[in-house]
Amino acid sequence: MSTAERLDVVAHVTGVGIERDVGTEPVEDAGELAADHAPADDGDPSGENPEATPDDVEAGEDIEIPVFTPPEETPPCNGCVELNVDVNDINQRDNFVFSGGGASVTRVVWTIIVPFNSDQLFVQPFVDNNYGTFTDLDANAFAVDTPVQLVHQYSGVASTVGLAVGSSGAWTGNMTMSVFVDSVTLEGADPSASRTFDTDAQGLVVGSTAHNPKIVYHP
Repeated sequence: MSTAERLDVVAHVTGVGIERDVGTEPVEDAGELAADHAPADDGDPSGENPEATPDDVEAGEDIEIPVFTPPEETPPCNGCVELNVDVNDINQRDNFVFSGGGASVTRVVWTIIVPFNSDQLFVQPFVDNNYGTFTDLDANAFAVDTPVQLVHQYSGVASTVGLAVGSSGAWTGNMTMSVFVDSVTLEGADPSASRTFDTDAQGLVVGSTAHNPKIVYHP
């Protein structure tokens, strides 16, 4: 096709008049010229500009990254007290006590729940200066999350009733140990001397402060 014929095609395709100047550079291909003068393609087949969507409006805003919050652990009992002691070495212990009011008892029964087992952590009941069995928190003595009776064979007057909690001679960990007490029964005494912890800690307090002991009441 001659130059003049190509110009005629371009003029027909684009509707734009093109002057022919003898001696100028050859006219570009008609398809290329038509592409140069074609309306811009915005991606919408209808030729209309779509309205902005809410996503478009908020595109410049900061995106909030969700933060994972682990669920709170549910205590293994209600109407009970949790006794906490930090243990990071061997032979560490703290005591938790309440007043026996001078009641005459035949024995003392602690109903205890433990959330773990270890033969290097222990509990030991006592009345005044009389200590009961030193009992490891192993699986033979305590099933996890199950109430177990810890019996102190004591007969006499009870002024101070308590429980020692801590680590044994080969402990190598570093943790806050927890022991849950559901009740303490002073057998042989008036029922009012016992503790059920149904409404509060009923006078149970920290008896020593060597290893950050704490009492948490679970209603």
